Amino acid sequence: MTSRVIRGLTLPPLLSARTAVAASSLTLPALTASTDSSVVYGLNRLDRRGRIAFRAIKTLLGWVPGTQLGLRVTQGAAIFSPLLDGPHAVNAASHLFLSCGLRRRLGLEHEGTQVLLAADSSNDRLVLFPVGFLESLVGSLAEAESGDL
Repeated sequence: MTSRVIRGLTLPPLLSARTAVAASSLTLPALTASTDSSVVYGLNRLDRRGRIAFRAIKTLLGWVPGTQLGLRVTQGAAIFSPLLDGPHAVNAASHLFLSCGLRRRLGLEHEGTQVLLAADSSNDRLVLFPVGFLESLVGSLAEAESGDL
């Protein structure tokens, strides 16, 4: 299996203690890709209707409402890409709707469940990673690291 190098992410600047207190009610800023990457990442939550909003769907990928999408689920991630007569579509608000069956398959059965979204403009696709997938990845890294000691 080949591995793909993920370029670094640009994190927002650290806040001073005074600014941090004032900003405590703000939502966390989205991570953005470094300037040399064609992939933009964002962390978002599933709403009660099974929708996910991610601004890069429209701005980076150029998918407008009505864009029809195909779906492939592989290794616990969902990969959306444009497909003529695809079974999924970007809705009027540029959200992606995930059916009940797909949410169950990905372990996204509860409102507010987090997902990591990767908008890959060079391949014209959006990859959705459920938080459970990420937790298992972190767990396997921890196991591998403990074996190195």
